[in-house]
Amino acid sequence: MCLQPLSRRVNSAPCFNGASLGGDITGSDDEDSSNRMTHLLESAFEDELVVDAVLASSVAQRQVIWRIRDDSDAIETTCEAYLSYDVGMQLQHMPEYVDNFRSRFLENYPDRTPYIFGHMGDGNLHIMFAVSNDELGDRRTFDDIVYDSLGSFESTTISAEHGIGLEKKAYLGRSRSEAYVHSMHCMKIALDPNNILNPGKVF
Repeated sequence: MCLQPLSRRVNSAPCFNGASLGGDITGSDDEDSSNRMTHLLESAFEDELVVDAVLASSVAQRQVIWRIRDDSDAIETTCEAYLSYDVGMQLQHMPEYVDNFRSRFLENYPDRTPYIFGHMGDGNLHIMFAVSNDELGDRRTFDDIVYDSLGSFESTTISAEHGIGLEKKAYLGRSRSEAYVHSMHCMKIALDPNNILNPGKVF
């Protein structure tokens, strides 16, 4: 099993106690867009919202910055096995969810590092961490930690992008009420009376 820190695999990317944010800005005038971003960052530094920042000055530098965000292969290719989750919640609940999840995860697995990354503005978080092949075959403890942490928040989802399928079917009730799931079932019956579309996946 691999517990190598991700930062070693991605150009020694810095790690902060808060969050690292990457993004693009576009506009009709590159110089004007750059000036606007510089002004925004200056204000953020003054308000102590940012501790460090890097602005790409070329396409190559931009690609290096985005590779830090996109290179989940750093986990996938160097570990015996891994688990990946895709949860969603309201933006204001993200910090508390992450704190709750980290606390419970590290209480059970203090020698491991969970990697959490997502999409600015849409409430989507991806969670990945290394496991052994044996643990991959019996993942219920890990699933419980990830999904139970959603229970105290409203308007959550156990699958923000990739569907429910079979893996998450048992946990649908963690983010949807019984009435909501019943409505989903009724819609499935109405649209697919012969049950030929993914039978048994959710219903």
